[in-house]
Amino acid sequence: MDHNDAVNSYAAESYLLGELDETEAEAFETHMFECPACAEQVKLGMELLDEAYKMLNNSERRMNSATAFTRRRFCRHPRRRKPR
Repeated sequence: MDHNDAVNSYAAESYLLGELDETEAEAFETHMFECPACAEQVKLGMELLDEAYKMLNNSERRMNSATAFTRRRFCRHPRRRKPR
């Protein structure tokens, strides 16, 4: 995946939302680790999600199990893959 493909397909947004299949996610991760612009976009998206969850937590005393799952699933930092 090159930068134009990532931008045109909204790959960073799809990655953060868990909408990419395994092959697409791996291709985007490989690109992201070499592209500062895409890495920054993912970082900012993760910060936005984190702030949104904080706001929700402040308005609700307890998170239900579905929200807790969503937070664990989508707010983790992408793992680096070892080169093959």
